[in-house]
Amino acid sequence: MSRRAIIIGAGIGGLCAAIALRKVGYTVQIFERAPEVTALPTGLALWSNAMWALSVLGVGAEVLRLGSVIDITRSQTAEGDVMSDVHVGNIGKKLGVPTVCIHRVDLHQILVNAVGRENIQTSMTCTGFVQDGRQVHALFENGTTVRGDLLVGADGYRSIVRRQQFPGEEARYSGYTCYRSGVSLVHRALPPGTALTALGHGSEFGLFPCGMGRVYWFATHNQPAAIKDSALGRKGDCLAAFAGFSEPFVQVLHATPESAIVRHDVYDRPPLPSWSNGRVTMLGDACHPMTPNLGQGACMAIEDAVVLARTLRDEPDCERALRLYEQARQARTALIASRSYYLGKILTLEDGVLSWFRDRLMTTKMGEVQTESILEKLLSYQVPDL
Repeated sequence: MSRRAIIIGAGIGGLCAAIALRKVGYTVQIFERAPEVTALPTGLALWSNAMWALSVLGVGAEVLRLGSVIDITRSQTAEGDVMSDVHVGNIGKKLGVPTVCIHRVDLHQILVNAVGRENIQTSMTCTGFVQDGRQVHALFENGTTVRGDLLVGADGYRSIVRRQQFPGEEARYSGYTCYRSGVSLVHRALPPGTALTALGHGSEFGLFPCGMGRVYWFATHNQPAAIKDSALGRKGDCLAAFAGFSEPFVQVLHATPESAIVRHDVYDRPPLPSWSNGRVTMLGDACHPMTPNLGQGACMAIEDAVVLARTLRDEPDCERALRLYEQARQARTALIASRSYYLGKILTLEDGVLSWFRDRLMTTKMGEVQTESILEKLLSYQVPDL
């Protein structure tokens, strides 16, 4: 008899978990609280480690077709002076898989097609779970109860699955808010295959090509949490906060409709002692939310999905398999979350003297080589085959 998995959340991690678990013999149903299965109109960098995992899931070629391969990540000052080039394309060639940036809507559609729309139920708000040792029961706001052999909390940063196991836990505010969007734009300062990141004082601005002639942009700005948009509006706030940045950064802001700009304060959470409880486990932002400074949040969720499925394939006892899954993932995700947090502090330095030293270090050949070496170690992780 096929084992049944319940997945809470139809984001990238939940969809990848469904694909992976079906490959190892599970019948899978995803439950999503939103009325539609949608994605934010922004981009997403899928570094080589994530592209390897997506290839294992069987969707890597389609992601490559719709996205943009990134060969160089260029860092510069807000005024436009180039500090360093990191040749991620060379890293990709060594590993056999490139780094790709894709529009989230395109990625989401690829994953939904692989899962099958009929396996996703929307308008299903999970309120918790109970289990009896042999099965787990997911409870929903509309009174529905769904039984399965396994429950996976892929319900993001505000995970109800996490909250039931760790009530009252506080998140940590990074100190900055993030604006994001995507826009169709061609600019001489954006050559194919090149991603740009500019550093100011207490701010950072990034531009990544993400397929189909589009550019994904993100911008962070130091400020207290929970500040509302001013009378200028979200776009006006961005233009004011990043007015000192060179082309093409300001031009990207002008080209973006205000309604398309997504804004959120950036939080993470401390590592958990355990991700699992009986037949219940978590992945992605539900168990290890991290700041976006290494671009690895979604990548870690994709890795989680494959490792979880492989562990369940190799270990028939579900509860033991979930312990092994934790052991396989906790050290890596905790290390990346920690490095991402502290890198964010460096990238958003406000002090003029400290940011000057940061920029000078980045312009040295030693700094460039060290960055590329650290990045290669991070991206060389390969999930097992299914």
